[in-house]
Amino acid sequence: KERKSWYAIMSHLGAATPKHIWLREIHFTDKNAVQMKGTALTYPDIADYIHRLESDTFFFFFRLITADNNAGQSTASFEIQLKLKGL
Repeated sequence: KERKSWYAIMSHLGAATPKHIWLREIHFTDKNAVQMKGTALTYPDIADYIHRLESDTFFFFFRLITADNNAGQSTASFEIQLKLKGL
């Protein structure tokens, strides 16, 4: 199977990330998946981000793990898991 470089992964994530999404943590899980934690300005921004990732042929298998309001702030935290094609 083809291996993806971190540069390629980060380039695709950066291109798919809209301006109201901030990624705080990205790591590989033991099941060859990428887990991302971030903050969004609104819930529709999270939905837009997932839609952009789904449209990218680099990724497949998307799962929104959590999406919560940040107490006392006007933002939402989220956690997404996805898999890379070729892994």
